[in-house]
Amino acid sequence: MLSEADRVIVLSLTTDPDSSSIDRKRLADDIGEKIQAAFKELEHDNRFRRIIDKTLSVLQKFASAVDVAVSFDPAHAALPWAAVRAVLGVSPLAE
Repeated sequence: MLSEADRVIVLSLTTDPDSSSIDRKRLADDIGEKIQAAFKELEHDNRFRRIIDKTLSVLQKFASAVDVAVSFDPAHAALPWAAVRAVLGVSPLAE
């Protein structure tokens, strides 16, 4: 997952016996920081996904409850609810 420039640096430090330990320490610190940043980004993405999943779950339960309520008076509620269901079905969050 390293960029080409980072790969060259890593290979030069690991194969060059004359390189100083300070360069290796700096490189190890840089790699550690990049790994931590990647984990934080992944954790943030997972939190966002969980929030969306919970929201969609609540919306689906609400839609199911309204479906049942509409079945009691379809003459007045069926048409407006059909329009709302169509919008919910077309929204990007419905996937």
